[in-house]
Amino acid sequence: MIEKIGNDLRAFRLSIKKQSSVFNDGIDPIELRVFTPNNDYEFTIHQDKLSPENTMLVKIFMAMDVFIIDLNKALFNGELNSQQKQAYQTGVLNQLAHLLETVNTTCIDFHKLRKSQSNKG
Repeated sequence: MIEKIGNDLRAFRLSIKKQSSVFNDGIDPIELRVFTPNNDYEFTIHQDKLSPENTMLVKIFMAMDVFIIDLNKALFNGELNSQQKQAYQTGVLNQLAHLLETVNTTCIDFHKLRKSQSNKG
C-alpha cells in the first residue's frame, strides 16, 4: 500500500508539472509589470523525518504554490481574467483534494488491514 501511495503521489506531481508547463507555454514571457508575490513563507524541513512519500507530498505542495503564483502573475499581467484564473486554480485545488482523499482512504485501509492482522496473531 505504501508503494501505491508513492505511485499516486508521483503521478500527481507529474500531472501538476505538465499542467504548469502547458499553461506557461501559452503565456507571453514579456513582463511589462513585474509581479512579486508578497506572501513568501519560509519553513524548515527536518531531513531525518523524510521518507520518499512525504518528500513527494511536500514537492506537490511546492509545485501547487508555484502554479498558483504563475496564475496570479498571469492575472496581474493581463494574460488571464479573474474568471479564467479562478477556473484554473479551482481545477488544480480540486485535483489536490481528490488526491488527498485517495491517500487518506489508502492509509485507512492499510491501518484496518494491520489491525485485523494483529488481532488474528
